[in-house]
Amino acid sequence: MPLTTLPELRKAAAAVHGAIAAFQTGFVEIMQAVYREGQAAQTPVIVETTPKCWDYNRQVLFAAVLEEMAARNDIPVCLHLDRAGSLKQIERAIGYGYTSVMLEEIPQTWLEEAAGLCAGAGVSLGVHLNPIPYGNRNRSAGELSERLEYFRSLKIEILGIDLKECLFTYGSGGKIFLDRNAANVVRDCLENGFFLILQNGNQLSDQAVQAVAAGGFYAVNFGDETGRVYCDGMKEAIRLTPYETDPLIYTSEALNYVRELVRERISLCSFL
Repeated sequence: MPLTTLPELRKAAAAVHGAIAAFQTGFVEIMQAVYREGQAAQTPVIVETTPKCWDYNRQVLFAAVLEEMAARNDIPVCLHLDRAGSLKQIERAIGYGYTSVMLEEIPQTWLEEAAGLCAGAGVSLGVHLNPIPYGNRNRSAGELSERLEYFRSLKIEILGIDLKECLFTYGSGGKIFLDRNAANVVRDCLENGFFLILQNGNQLSDQAVQAVAAGGFYAVNFGDETGRVYCDGMKEAIRLTPYETDPLIYTSEALNYVRELVRERISLCSFL
C-alpha cells in the first residue's frame, strides 16, 4: 500500500474504532519499529519527523525504507512532517516523499504559498491552532470563525490542537472533562468539518488522552516519546552489561523499549 495523506488515514481510523497514534521517529530503526508494531496490531500509524532530524538523517533513504515496508503490507501509514517553519522545508519534505505537513500558525501570505505547494504535490497540509486565545466565546468567537473560514478557503482540513495548558476536571465515576472554553473551541472546529490531531499527547494523562480523543480527535501525536524511551533502554542495557563489546546488543534492547511504548500507545488509542 502506498503512503497515504492524513485525510485518507482518517477513514482507516474509523475502521479501527479509535484514534490513530503518531510517533516522532528520529532515525530509521525507530521508524521501522513503529511501523512493525502498527502492522502487528493491524492498525494505521503516523510516522512523524521534524525538520531537525534532517540534520543527521538521509531523508530520501528514510522515506524509501518506509515506502518499501508499506508496499509489502496493507496497513496504511502516513509520513508526516511536524512543525515545518519555511517554504523551503515544505519543498524539501515534498521532494523527500512526505505525504503530510503540519505548520505553525504563520502569516497569511506565507500560508497561501504553503497551501499551493502542498495542493500541487498532493500532500495534505495542517496548521497548529492554539485554543487558548479563542477560549472566551464572548470576545473571540467571531475571530475564530474568521480564522477557520480562512483555513477552509485554502482547503486546509487538518488542525493540530495542543491542550497541555488547558484545564481538565474530574467528575463522578472517574470521568474527565476538558475545560469548557477549550471544549467550545474544539466543538467549533469539529462543526466546521476539520480533522483534529491532539498535539503533545505524551504530556497529558492517559485518561485525558482518551477523553479528548473520544470527543472527536482522530489522531494523537505522542511527540518525541520514542526517542526518550530509546535512550532509557540504551542506558539500562549499558548498566546491565557494561562490558559488552557488541553495540547491536544495546541497540536491540533500546528498540525493545520503543516497541513496548508503541504497543501501549496504540492500545490507548484503540479504546472506542
